[in-house]
Amino acid sequence: MRPITLLPTRALSTLGAHAAVIIPARMASKRFPGKPLALIGGKPLVQRTLERVKRARHVDEVFVATDDQRIANLIEGIGAKCIMTSHECESGTERVREASQQLSAEFDIIVNVQGDEPLIDPAHVDKLITHMKKNQADLVSTLACPIRSMKDFKSPNVVKVVFGLQNQALYFSRSPIPYLPSDFKGPDEEKSQENASDQHRPFKHLGIYAFRRNFLEL
Repeated sequence: MRPITLLPTRALSTLGAHAAVIIPARMASKRFPGKPLALIGGKPLVQRTLERVKRARHVDEVFVATDDQRIANLIEGIGAKCIMTSHECESGTERVREASQQLSAEFDIIVNVQGDEPLIDPAHVDKLITHMKKNQADLVSTLACPIRSMKDFKSPNVVKVVFGLQNQALYFSRSPIPYLPSDFKGPDEEKSQENASDQHRPFKHLGIYAFRRNFLEL
């Protein structure tokens, strides 16, 4: 698991920073209307995501941001914190931005975890927060991990990322990028490609972002 940045960085420390996770959730998904309240193992999807995020050790507060009272009722009913946002938000990031404006000034790291991530690894959240605390000049960071199967490499459902020597993201694509390494091969497409070095291995993007709050609010 590797943190990558979306802007050039320099190494500074903000170990005392406070981090809040905001989970954007809306009912009006075109592909899956009502998705946040869809039951997964007897619990709503957004609740599953919330419970996983709360396991992260370096998160100070977790909020769900929504424009729907049904979601708000659920979140408040289980004793969690909800922030109401407008119906005008066109993306999850925009909803997170609006919600962050309602937080107290102590939160200077804002992590965006999508509401449909019931299996998110809490360690991923911690890794991203730790990276942001150690690198004050990183305004936006995300995560990437090696692609270990040809199926994932070719799949348009897996977002790939190319990054530079300083781990700064260069570009993202659903197409196979940057190329097919000579040591990334095998007759079994599902087989883990353990022989490929990270330097030449394709990486996939994990859809979790950490923002410096003052940058998010620009």
